[in-house]
Amino acid sequence: MGNEQTTTAIARFRALSNEFYRVPGRLATAEKRRLYHQAQIELFGLVQAICAQTDPALQLRLDSLRREIVAQLECDLKTKGTGAYSVPTAPRRALSWRDFQITPEIAIDPRLAGNAVLRSTVKKLKEALRDQAGVLRRVLAN
Repeated sequence: MGNEQTTTAIARFRALSNEFYRVPGRLATAEKRRLYHQAQIELFGLVQAICAQTDPALQLRLDSLRREIVAQLECDLKTKGTGAYSVPTAPRRALSWRDFQITPEIAIDPRLAGNAVLRSTVKKLKEALRDQAGVLRRVLAN
């Protein structure tokens, strides 16, 4: 992705963020909820693309951590309150792109509820997500 593509991705991110800033209310139509959800998935992808272009080392670290967590989740080991674990539940509100820590699909997969994940990996993921948010803030400020 070149500089022009990065600029296009940033412009698209800004446009979608402005258009879908508010979560649809409880009286919103199913179509408005669907469009909001699709926009959030696209925003998640745009953030990954923008970060990959502006800070490739960080995006590589984040992708690696995500793959590691998915591998741990796929082991299907359940915890009994001793470690970190996945808690996908039916959301009370529409999810924002910030809520997708691994991928949009995994964030809402009920089959993963209670699966064990190493706390150290989760801690590293949170740090990488904070770093990614910092990169995005810096890029959007320009």
